[in-house]
Amino acid sequence: MAEDSKAWLERIWQKIKRVGGTLSEDALEHKVRGMVVNGVAATHNGWKALDQETKNKLANDACEVALNTDDYNSLKDLIASYNKRDRAAIDERRLLRKIENGQGLRALIWRTLTTLVAVSIVFGAYALAAKYEIPLPLSRFPLNGT
Repeated sequence: MAEDSKAWLERIWQKIKRVGGTLSEDALEHKVRGMVVNGVAATHNGWKALDQETKNKLANDACEVALNTDDYNSLKDLIASYNKRDRAAIDERRLLRKIENGQGLRALIWRTLTTLVAVSIVFGAYALAAKYEIPLPLSRFPLNGT
């Protein structure tokens, strides 16, 4: 049996929740810079003895080398593609929800109108029966007025 749209929506929502938040390029670069500076500080023997200007120059040089590697660029592209897929999944979920709500509204309107038509037919039949004094079941009023 085919899945209904609610099952699709739920499955998409579970996948989105599993992925979690997005990571911007600026946040990624900041994290990589922090990792590089920590790595330089851990491996450089005289890091603590250096003055702040030398530390900044050394950290900036190391960060520029790290940020211009193919590994960083491929990681940045991979994260961008995951963010794009995440946005596409969220957009698809919103579209499916909009379609599902529209279908529900159409079904509600259809059921309401068909109920009103059926009730109108029944009331019309009972009104005609009362006018021509035809006894029908469930009539509470006597036809001859006694």
